[in-house]
Amino acid sequence: MKDPVISVIVPVWKVEPLLPRCLDSLRAQTFPDLEVILVDDGSPDGCPAICDKAAENDPRFRVIHRENGGLSAARNTGIEAARAPWLMFVDSDDVVLPDFCRKALALVMETGADIGVFGFVRVEENGIRWIPGKHPLPDGCYGRERAMEALADTSILDYAWNKICRKSLFEGIRYPEGALWEDIATTYRLFDAAKTISVSREVLYEYHIRSGSLSRYRLPDALADALDKREEKYFFLCEHYPKAARAMERTMTGFELDVCMYRCLDRRDERFRTLRKRIFSRRLGLRTLGWKMWIKTWCLWCRPLFWLITCDRRRRLEGRKH
Repeated sequence: MKDPVISVIVPVWKVEPLLPRCLDSLRAQTFPDLEVILVDDGSPDGCPAICDKAAENDPRFRVIHRENGGLSAARNTGIEAARAPWLMFVDSDDVVLPDFCRKALALVMETGADIGVFGFVRVEENGIRWIPGKHPLPDGCYGRERAMEALADTSILDYAWNKICRKSLFEGIRYPEGALWEDIATTYRLFDAAKTISVSREVLYEYHIRSGSLSRYRLPDALADALDKREEKYFFLCEHYPKAARAMERTMTGFELDVCMYRCLDRRDERFRTLRKRIFSRRLGLRTLGWKMWIKTWCLWCRPLFWLITCDRRRRLEGRKH
């Protein structure tokens, strides 16, 4: 088999009922010059056997068995093993369209971009399909500065699996092991290493929502970890991309309010005091925040009142399944 053009990295862990569906969609790719690297992250179910069978039946599939280390460790293992100059990522409980690889590669080859970003559809467990994002970036090729602004204001989302990247961008960059929100901590670094980023809203990926995929984590801890990763990103932007940092201020405030609502009743909580000070220092008005976030921001002065008005938000977050 000749050297592949694209390496598709698929971390696998405890998705036995869903894995065949994912592998079938990869097997049906219209682009021939690819390798699919299945990284069995010590899965305790029947996934290792399914992976081995896939590799036996299709020479494009390779399997790496490793001890369990989490999603980031599995992705990093795949990056190090990849033989192709272009990398793509797929979560093992999701599905890709037949032209997933072919059209993603065309997106970057036509423009000479280092990263290609394409559309995806979110598929709920009840079958409802919808495309996330209120203000997607128009199709086109963008410089690093503009693309970073879009990443900051969520016109481009942080996910690893709706992108194709040059493997060379990963020199010195890896997904942080042990993190819950590894994409947030990594995508902006890849954008910083790229010269141009090409964007297409054409849907090539199906992101399937699975109940309980994050249920083993306490929600306050998951929120705090998400804020930590966003803070790293925000402070990096403040130093290197001030315009993008300003574009991120509204979303940063929203996440900070989410963390605050779990911590506001503890008067000794230093994190709450730090976040409240930071939120007010931005001086974001009603037009920027919207009336709900604006009211919550001003209610931060009275902790019991803030706790009361965030009860509905707290219930919805606790009931949300990722």
